[in-house]
Amino acid sequence: MLVAINEHGDYLPLTESLTEAALLQLRKTKAFCPHCKERVVLKAGAIKIPHFAHTVNTACASLFTEGESYMHLLGKQQLFNRLQRLEEDVQLECYLPHLQQRPDLLIRKKQSYAIEFQCSRIPISLLKERTQGYQNAQIIPIWLLKTPSSFLQKGSILKASFTQFHQQFIQKDYLITYAPETEQFHYFCHFIFLHGNTFLARLVSLPLKAQVFPFYEPKKLKEEGFNEMFSEYTRYRLKFLNNRLFYSKKGVNDLFLRAVYELRLPREKIPLFIGIPVVHARAIPVFSAEWQLMLLYFLYCHGLSCKNMKKSKIYYFLSWASLPATEQALQAVQEYLRILETLSIREVGGAYSTGQLIQVVFNELIAIN
Repeated sequence: MLVAINEHGDYLPLTESLTEAALLQLRKTKAFCPHCKERVVLKAGAIKIPHFAHTVNTACASLFTEGESYMHLLGKQQLFNRLQRLEEDVQLECYLPHLQQRPDLLIRKKQSYAIEFQCSRIPISLLKERTQGYQNAQIIPIWLLKTPSSFLQKGSILKASFTQFHQQFIQKDYLITYAPETEQFHYFCHFIFLHGNTFLARLVSLPLKAQVFPFYEPKKLKEEGFNEMFSEYTRYRLKFLNNRLFYSKKGVNDLFLRAVYELRLPREKIPLFIGIPVVHARAIPVFSAEWQLMLLYFLYCHGLSCKNMKKSKIYYFLSWASLPATEQALQAVQEYLRILETLSIREVGGAYSTGQLIQVVFNELIAIN
């Protein structure tokens, strides 16, 4: 932990600005845990961040996570120093006895905020429990993940796997992370779902010294930026279709391949409107080109049109295609049918304008939402 108290109850925070002489003086000071009041000692080696540790094993030791990583301690210090410079009323490792929780940083304004810099995975159930605890106490929780090094690829648009744990932290269509080693915030925003846990996202970086509070929020994606992302999406779509069409070993037992065959689609040129992103796409775990083609095949097999697809028929389609029959999946199908109606597409071979299609998808995903 980075905060202790002396025998008079005064707080002893370990900040980046402390000199070696100040740390030496602290070694001579009797320090106590602000929670259990047991003795703690200052550990300040050449490798680890200076920190306090309990001298004996206590239940409090687990609460204060004695095994904090170097990056966690460093990140907390950096964030604390930045927020202090912004003249925020910020406290480091402030214990909240009524919640039995200790946020990494607590900011008190007209509204209180708890910042948790999360460097390791915790059970989602514990995450929800802590979040609910803060909300019940009228404290806004801000979960700030450590930037995974594997996400920092070249370019502003990346394809990456965001686990269910990562997805818990996505808010307002962006995920905010922080990298102590470079003192940079990284925003993964404007997600476009691909399949499973894989997304396309735009990466925006912000130096710590430029950060404000409340934290900066990414701007809404404009048409030019969306066109760039959609171009990347269509490249992935083409790669998916090539793999799906030429490497499946199921043959006629593959509903997707049977649809391609019976709808007489040329393998090398499946229309662009088959395989477009929709808002609730992540409710259907397969890539959009797959379920959207199966939907058109379903309409063909049952002599239906987009207008005929009421809720009961959509649920029947989802079951027929062995897809999750959930409310969110229903919404994804409805969104796709609405796009087809807007483009006046009645069948697989229907004519359409690529420019109009991109505009309609932009309106559905970005402009309207």
